[in-house]
Amino acid sequence: IMFGDASYTDQDLTYKPMKNYQAHLAYTYDFDENWTARPFLLLRGGQNIPALVEFAGQVIYGKRFWGNLILRSSGVYGVGIGAEVLDSFQFNYSFNFSSNVALRTFSSHQFTLGINIYSVLGLFKK
Repeated sequence: IMFGDASYTDQDLTYKPMKNYQAHLAYTYDFDENWTARPFLLLRGGQNIPALVEFAGQVIYGKRFWGNLILRSSGVYGVGIGAEVLDSFQFNYSFNFSSNVALRTFSSHQFTLGINIYSVLGLFKK
C-alpha cells in the first residue's frame, strides 16, 4: 500500500516510500520428543532494491535451547544461540559477519530478550 510522499516542515527532507516484497517459506521437523529442526527461506527485494535470498536453519533441543545458522546471498553469515531462561522469558545472542569486507569492518552482535505476554498474564497454558 502506497500512501504517497511524506515531508517535514522543519527540515528540507522528503521521504518517498518504495514498494518492497518479502516471501517466507518454513517448516518444522520433529525428529523425536527432544530434537526439532526448522529450515527457513526468505526472499526479499523491491523497487530499486536488489533481490536478497536468505537461508537459515534452527535446531531446538527440549523446546528450551536452540542454535541458528544464517546465510544471505549478499555474503553475510550468522550464528546464534538462545534459551528459554524462565517459563515465559527467552534470551538470544547472535553474531553476523560479512565475507565481502574485512571481518572487523562489518559485523554485529545482537542480544534479544523475549517475553511471552500471554504466558506471563496466564492467558496461555503450555
